[in-house]
Amino acid sequence: MNAIFKSFQGCLFVVLLVFIKETSAQSIATGDDHSFAICSDSTVIAWGKNQNGQLGNGTTTDSKTPKKVSFLSKIKAVAAGENHSVALKSDGTVWTWGDNVEGQLGNSTTKDSSIPSQIISLTNVIAIAAGGYHCLAIKGDGTVWAWGWNNKGQLGDGTNTKSTIPVQVSALTLTNIIAIAGGGEHSLALANNGQVLAWGRNGNGQLGDGTNINSNVPVLAGIINNNNIAIAAGGNHSFVMKSDSSVFAWGDNANGQLGDGTTTSTNSPVKINALTNVKSIRGGQSHSLALKSDGTILAWGMNSNGELGNGTNSNSNIPVIASSLTNVKMISAGQGFSIA
Repeated sequence: MNAIFKSFQGCLFVVLLVFIKETSAQSIATGDDHSFAICSDSTVIAWGKNQNGQLGNGTTTDSKTPKKVSFLSKIKAVAAGENHSVALKSDGTVWTWGDNVEGQLGNSTTKDSSIPSQIISLTNVIAIAAGGYHCLAIKGDGTVWAWGWNNKGQLGDGTNTKSTIPVQVSALTLTNIIAIAGGGEHSLALANNGQVLAWGRNGNGQLGDGTNINSNVPVLAGIINNNNIAIAAGGNHSFVMKSDSSVFAWGDNANGQLGDGTTTSTNSPVKINALTNVKSIRGGQSHSLALKSDGTILAWGMNSNGELGNGTNSNSNIPVIASSLTNVKMISAGQGFSIA
């Protein structure tokens, strides 16, 4: 998720390690205050806040322990926004549930749902992502589709009008997009030639194009295209990882979430010199995580809830080690908490 939010409320969780007893987790995802794991049988379990039905179990009751998401099987990916959720099945269909005030469920309504339902118009999908109040999907032909809130142009369709059904992202009509990421009110895409494209809110420079001007169509982030292999988005900040495991960041840095040793926001990518041997990277609302190839976790940015996991509540503008965690395979960052 990497979500951002219409109102910045205090997070309900501190750093949280959940022991999934039902079966081993194959993938994890976090929203504002809720979390998911895909189990080895390709079903999904969820826990956390549930006021809009974002846990998908047919209720609006919060849960402190994992509960199975209703009617979902053969799931290959999950993603979470502020209070909505999205899943990709192995047959290429997309299922959504939870908050729908901005049409982020993509089902042509603005009615919340506490159980998953299929977006009928989307097929042959190979990847999904969720922003604060919007969603993204890559189809098998490499095109990108988006739906939900569009106040800053985060759907990338050339308008600022929300959409309750998927619309194709402008200028991404080529069959060359291999990864997507959703921030609070901005979106990212990675092309197979290494180009990083961004659109939506840019007040903190999160599009990385050297400006602070919002864009409702994709613009090129100013990062050298050679060997870019992964992207991630936080609330108002963005990342790209290269094949040599180096990481570059841009956008909001008020809490040190760019990890460059400063608290100065930037609209152009800067290298995080302290990061080496990185396997994956994730952005939370105002903090960030990196998983190293040795199975340890580094974290930086806001730490008021203990989301950096280093035994303190002090922010850090450089990566610090998340204490006591080894042999980690997956990471995810929520609004004010982290899971592994």
